[in-house]
Amino acid sequence: MEQAALKGKSIFILKAPQQRTAGVERYLQNKGWQVKSTSNIKDALLYLAHHAPDFFLISVDHPNKKVRELPRLISKNIASEIVPFTDSRRSEAYRILNASGCKKVLYPPFTGSAVERVLSDESYIDFASQKLRLRAPPKKIIPATTPDVDPIEFVKLLGIARDPNEVAKKKISVEMSALAMGVQSALQQVFPNAVKQNKPKLKNNNPEIKYYCLESHLISGYISIAADSISACPEEFTGSLKKNVSEKLNNAEIQIDIIPKLQLDFSETDFNSWVENTSDFFKSFQFNDSQFAISFHSAEPFAISPIPNDSQAMGSILVQEIQPDHILDFDLFLYLPLNARYHLYVGEGGSLSQDQKDRLISRSVTQFFFRNEDYLQVHSHRARNLFENLIRETHG
Repeated sequence: MEQAALKGKSIFILKAPQQRTAGVERYLQNKGWQVKSTSNIKDALLYLAHHAPDFFLISVDHPNKKVRELPRLISKNIASEIVPFTDSRRSEAYRILNASGCKKVLYPPFTGSAVERVLSDESYIDFASQKLRLRAPPKKIIPATTPDVDPIEFVKLLGIARDPNEVAKKKISVEMSALAMGVQSALQQVFPNAVKQNKPKLKNNNPEIKYYCLESHLISGYISIAADSISACPEEFTGSLKKNVSEKLNNAEIQIDIIPKLQLDFSETDFNSWVENTSDFFKSFQFNDSQFAISFHSAEPFAISPIPNDSQAMGSILVQEIQPDHILDFDLFLYLPLNARYHLYVGEGGSLSQDQKDRLISRSVTQFFFRNEDYLQVHSHRARNLFENLIRETHG
């Protein structure tokens, strides 16, 4: 790609091997951005040295820990603005972002609209100082220029002699493949003589869907099974799913539960295409007269965060993950270290306003706590946010 074509709104994304950015890239391209991405560090630095995009997005979730040092090592040698990001909900990832020293950083969920909002000249959220503020656009936009640095020496400076991603890719593919095989085994047991299909072919664009949350130390996320009529799904599928997935993951401790009260509107979306393009994997088949599509979307597991000297262990969810102005069917607590107690902040039936959320972020409050018995209700809230973001990105 020629340098002239990248002036104004160009982005390069150095992502982790497991990160799905296709939806983000399509959204930004539809909005007029020039976007390229890779998980290979050498390729990213060579491209950066030759082309100097306006923004260089760096994933702190990358398995090569040297990536975390890139903002410090290269910020003075390039004209591109560095923007670290994470799609993880680990507190360690947040700590790295906060310590990066970059003016702009991106917290999850990593979506096209979030990227555009933070990178736009009109306004951005300065998460590095954890304060919300507006910045007036510059009077003159100075395009990025090619940095005066030899790309080969640039790579050698970081001590990168070969592709550092191969081991991580193998590990991730083994876990994902094991999960897919577990799902396939469950389908073969519960849906004998099902006709396999290469692509989803549901007749109803807004099908009936049953959602499951999967939690384990190996892999976590959401399994959904969609059908023209979900009543055609036998009751024993849930038990078979738990048994087979556990076996394929070497009998790891897993938890698979049906998420209650989760209904999403796909009426304005090509559901078959959405499943194919957004899921980590999918299985499509016909059983009797019904079409089925089962898919998996990965997500970080919830943390169970016992507070010292407190008898009650609570689950925790990031403040960023709570959708403002949405009625909650669970209680949200803040922990007050001075009193060593949980304080009810939003009760069941209430909602978190955008002002409340902004105020908490500005005060460096990053976590809410919830009772462990509300685990599935909180999962429902978070899964809704994940899927609705993916639906919006599909619409562009």
